Amino acid sequence: MRSIAVTAFGALLCLSAPAQAELLVNISKSQQRLAVTLDGAEIYRWPVSTGVRGHDTPAGNFRPKRLERHWYSRQYSLTPMPWAVFFHRGYAVHGTMEAHNLGRVASHGCVRLRPDNAAILYSLVRRAGLGNTKVTVMNGPLPALPGATFMSEAETPQAGEAAEHFAAADGDHDHFHPLILDLVD
Repeated sequence: MRSIAVTAFGALLCLSAPAQAELLVNISKSQQRLAVTLDGAEIYRWPVSTGVRGHDTPAGNFRPKRLERHWYSRQYSLTPMPWAVFFHRGYAVHGTMEAHNLGRVASHGCVRLRPDNAAILYSLVRRAGLGNTKVTVMNGPLPALPGATFMSEAETPQAGEAAEHFAAADGDHDHFHPLILDLVD
């Protein structure tokens, strides 16, 4: 009788606990691209800027260490690092005000994204949890997905209908859609 009660209680806990999604963030230094995979399905692929020679972005497998909505680099003249996902020492994936450099190396080692894309990533990591998120920085190309088709560079780099919920409200990257604010504040 006692084992039945314990089993029933355990089942009740499993049903009441929120499902934990597995979030993978793959970064290709050779392609200057970042791919976001949620529960095995790639949902985003964006251009990034990684570290220039002498300030290389470390390659490897990491778990995010912390999230910072507003952060300023103490090492580089208090440069803004919005929507920062720190994954190794002082290295982070974060928004940049230099979106014109995306697609080529340009940073001091961090991984730079458009601010609206960084906000989406920040929200996804926050929702999935640091322990359920893996950041992989690779020297080679991103893994190809069978049957995957990606938008051209001329199109908006968001995927699917969900992008409407995460796009910047008026194109100004300092003001984000209210849904993002609900998720991150």
